[in-house]
Amino acid sequence: RADYMVANRNEIGLAGGFPVGIKLRVEAKGAEGSSIGSGDVWLKIPAIADDPVDLTGAGDAYLGCSAPLACAGAPPEIVGFIGSAAAGIKVGKRGNEAVTATELRRTVEHLLR
Repeated sequence: RADYMVANRNEIGLAGGFPVGIKLRVEAKGAEGSSIGSGDVWLKIPAIADDPVDLTGAGDAYLGCSAPLACAGAPPEIVGFIGSAAAGIKVGKRGNEAVTATELRRTVEHLLR
């Protein structure tokens, strides 16, 4: 059982859609951003990336930074915003280097100014 799931279009297609019972779902759309939803209510979250250099690990960064918020019951728009910010940081790095808490905090502060 899962309460939160992040998947791209190919993964969703291979699975025949999102499994039943998942409370909060994210469809990752690369440069188009993502859609996050529950039931029939879906929000579009824009991609946050200035100059992508390597897409490796973007989905992992999205999931890793947004899952704690989703599990804590944060609103979907906050979950998606943080996930997108983390993915945006990640695609600005070469290789599979982790997104740090300091980088995420600084990015969020910058975006909210």
